[in-house]
Amino acid sequence: FHIKAILAVPVLQRDRLWGLFCVHQCSGGRFWEGSEIQFVSQVAAQLGIALEQADLLAKTQHQSTQLAQAFQELRHAQ
Repeated sequence: FHIKAILAVPVLQRDRLWGLFCVHQCSGGRFWEGSEIQFVSQVAAQLGIALEQADLLAKTQHQSTQLAQAFQELRHAQ
């Protein structure tokens, strides 16, 4: 890729490292400004929140399916 500069920030899911969010520049080296670092950090934080919400949604859907099955079994038993 001929990367000349990279800005990498952690993506956290709760307190666990999920991965890294990286921004590359291939045209030449550069100094990352504070506003750029802050922006990339905020994007990584929002990605971590989205990952957590996706996990919670999947758990909720699984619980909903289990409750529906239990309800059907109860109706069938009656």
